[in-house]
Amino acid sequence: MFKTVQWKLVVIYLLLVLLAMELISVYLLQSLDQYYLDDYSERMSTEAELAKSLLQRHMTEEQDADQISQLLGEFGQQAHNEITILDENGRVLATSSGEEELQGNIIVEEEITRALAGSQGSNIRINPNTNIRQKSLAIPIESGNQVIGAVYLVGSLERVDNTLSEIRTILFTGTLFAMLVTALLGIILSKTITKPVKVVTRTAQAMAQGDFNQRIDVKSDDEIGNLGRMFNHLASRLDSTLKEISSEKGKIEAILTQMSDGVIAVNSNKEIIHINPAAERMLNVEREKLRGQCAKELLSKFFTDEEFDQILKGETNVKEEKNLTTNEDMVVRAQLVPFKSEEKQYEGVIIALNDITEQEKLIQMRQEFVANVSHELRTPLTSVKSYVETLLDGAHKDDEIAPRFLKVVQQETDRMVTMVKDLLVLSQLDRKEPIIECRDINFMDVLDRSISAIESLTKDQKIELHLDYKSLEGEYIDVFNEKPEFIRISGDSDKLTQVFTNILENAIKYSPSGEWIQITVEDYYENIKISVKDNGMGIPAEDLPRIFERFYRVEKARSRARGGSGLGLAISREIIRNHGGDINVSSQEGRGTEVIVYLPKNQEVQYELGAN
Repeated sequence: MFKTVQWKLVVIYLLLVLLAMELISVYLLQSLDQYYLDDYSERMSTEAELAKSLLQRHMTEEQDADQISQLLGEFGQQAHNEITILDENGRVLATSSGEEELQGNIIVEEEITRALAGSQGSNIRINPNTNIRQKSLAIPIESGNQVIGAVYLVGSLERVDNTLSEIRTILFTGTLFAMLVTALLGIILSKTITKPVKVVTRTAQAMAQGDFNQRIDVKSDDEIGNLGRMFNHLASRLDSTLKEISSEKGKIEAILTQMSDGVIAVNSNKEIIHINPAAERMLNVEREKLRGQCAKELLSKFFTDEEFDQILKGETNVKEEKNLTTNEDMVVRAQLVPFKSEEKQYEGVIIALNDITEQEKLIQMRQEFVANVSHELRTPLTSVKSYVETLLDGAHKDDEIAPRFLKVVQQETDRMVTMVKDLLVLSQLDRKEPIIECRDINFMDVLDRSISAIESLTKDQKIELHLDYKSLEGEYIDVFNEKPEFIRISGDSDKLTQVFTNILENAIKYSPSGEWIQITVEDYYENIKISVKDNGMGIPAEDLPRIFERFYRVEKARSRARGGSGLGLAISREIIRNHGGDINVSSQEGRGTEVIVYLPKNQEVQYELGAN
C-alpha cells in the first residue's frame, strides 16, 4: 500500500507536520521552562532579600540563634521556599522548617560558597529523595564590606514541572490531531496529483494489453497536463502504426492459418521461427514449444546440414520433393524454398507441406478394391466354369449329377448377383445418391421381418432367439410372449430390415449349433437401442477396428464358405448413419460378439445416403 505515490505523499506530509510540531514543541517547552524558572527565581530573590533585610540587623549584633530562629520561623510561614540562615563559616544558624538538628551543621554547596564570597549563587538540581527538580539560591548578608552570613533558599520546581508536563500532553495531543488532519487532507490533496498519474497508468496498461483507443482527458496546463497531451499524441501515432502493421500481419496470419498446406519457417541457425496450424497438425507437434527453439530432430526429416547450407548459399532454389510418413500415418509431401532479407541475403528456408494422405489412401483403396472384386468374382466364376465344363463333357446326361451341378451353378450365380447388387449399393453410397425413403414405421415390424428372413437358418443351426423389450418405465417384456406397444420411428423399413437381417445372419453363422442369440430393444424418449448378442467365436481385438471396411473379413476362408462377401457391415453402417443413428461392435475372442445400434425415434434424419 505504501508503495503508491499517493501514500508516499501522505507520509511526507505527516513527517513534515511531525517535524514541525516537534520543533515547535521543543522550542515552546524550553521557552516556557525558562520563563517559569526566571519567574520562580525572581520570586525567590524577593523572598531572599526580604529575609536578608529582616535578619541583617540581628546578624550584625550578637548573633542570638534563638531570636533568629523565631524571626525566621515567623517569616517562613509566609514564604514559599525553605529558608536557611548561615554564618560566615557556612554553619547553620536557623531554618524556616525548625529542624534543630541542622543547627550548627555546615552546608557545603557551590552557591553557598559563592554567597559567602560576596556574590549571589543559584543552582538547579534533582532531589535524590523525590526525584523532583529543586531551585536553590544563596545571597550574602553583609555588614559594611564584610560578609557576615548568607541566606540560603531551596524551593521545589514540582509545580513548574507539572505545568510543563500538562503543556507537553497538550502539545502531544495537538500533534496527533494535526497529523490526523494532515493525513485526511493529504489523502484528498494528493489525489489531485496521483489521480492524473493513475489515469495515465491505466491508459498505458490498456495500451499494453492492445487497446490503443484509450485517451487521457487533459484538464490542466501544468506538467501533468503536458504529459497527458504528449501521451495522447504518442498513443495516436502508435495506434495508427500498429493498425497498419496488424492489418498486414493479420492478412499473412489469416492466409497461413487457413491454409490447408503446412508452412514452416526456419532461420539460418536452423531455429523454427514460425509453424502454422496445418503443419502442426501434420507433424503432430506443439507450435509453441518449437517456436524459437532449435529442433534438429524435426528438421532432419526434411534436409541434412549439407543440403541446408546449399540452399542458403543459393546453390539450389527449390529442393527436390520428399514424401514423409508421420507418426499419425499421414503422408506429407515437402518442398523447400529459401527466403531473403531486405539486404538480399538468404536468411532461412520455407518448408511447404502438402498432405497427400487421402490421395495415397485413395490409390491404395482402388488397388485393394480391384484386387478384392477380382478375387471375390474369380472364385465363383471358376466354380461355375468347372461345373459347366463338366456338364458339357457329358455330365448333363446323368440325372443324378446334372441337377446337383446345376444347383451349385445357381448358388454361385446368386452369390455373384448378390455381390454385384452390393457393389451397386456401394457405388450409390460413393456418389451420395438418395436411395432411402423415410416414413413413419413401427420398428417391431422391422424386427419381425428380419427374424422371419433368418427363420430357416436358425432352424438349420438349431439357434434359439431371445427377444426382450425394455419400456420407457424400465420394465422388461419377453416379446415372444407379450407384444410391446407401437415403437414409432422415421426410417426406411426395407433398408433397416436389410441391416438387421445381415446382423442376425452374422450372429447365426458364427455361433455354434445349439447356442442362443439375445436381441434386446430398449426404448428411450429420443431414441431406441437395439442390441444383438451371440455366444459365438468372437472377433480378435486386432480385427475390431477394421470390421466395417469393405471386403474385410475376420476369417476369409470361413466367411467365404458361409456365403459372406465382406460388404454387409459396411453397407449396414452407412444405412444406420444416414438414419441419424450409429452402430458399434464389441467382442471378445471365444466369448461372443455384441452389435449395438442406436436409432432416433421421430427426429429429422438424413435422407441422402452417404451424408454423414
